[in-house]
Amino acid sequence: MQAEVIQTDVGLSPQYEIRRNSNLIGHAEISHLVPSMSPCNLELLDQHLSLMSDLSYQSQQAESGFLSRLLRFGAPMEQSYKVTRNTRSVGRIYPFKEQYRPGKRVTCRAIELNCLHYTVYHVGHGKDGTNYPIYEGEHQIALVKKPAMVRNGYDTYGIVALDDDSLLIAVLFALYEDIREHTYNNLHAGSAVRVTA
Repeated sequence: MQAEVIQTDVGLSPQYEIRRNSNLIGHAEISHLVPSMSPCNLELLDQHLSLMSDLSYQSQQAESGFLSRLLRFGAPMEQSYKVTRNTRSVGRIYPFKEQYRPGKRVTCRAIELNCLHYTVYHVGHGKDGTNYPIYEGEHQIALVKKPAMVRNGYDTYGIVALDDDSLLIAVLFALYEDIREHTYNNLHAGSAVRVTA
């Protein structure tokens, strides 16, 4: 099945629609202007979940001395986000590992939801955009596509998923990626077309 996560508002409370075959099947909203700290509330296919920064993960980085190294180099801190249902934690999305291959670095994210584990790979980045294949074990269950073009500050994510459960995982990842990488940048994009490279 195919679906899209479409950003519909980039103001103080960024909002998203989730569509399948042009039909609205869900929506999400970040409740405050500080995307890395504010919950993103998602309603999709009878599921009501929140995605928010997991401060316990960030404090582990600071305690390990990792934070001081990042501040020296000016690199962004990797973030973990927890997934909650009615304030009860049901999963999280977090940096998993980086694999190095000749001439390439492959960044991975892990998703845990309802005691199941998934791996997301970052593949490609250029004029065709970025692909994020999502695996459960050795089987691909979904693909999230982020086009390189962003029109008027509104991000879109194309999704191909095997079933509704895979769709939920892919939508959570698309929201995580948008919050983590793009939402703050969109506040400053203005009305021009911005190309992410």
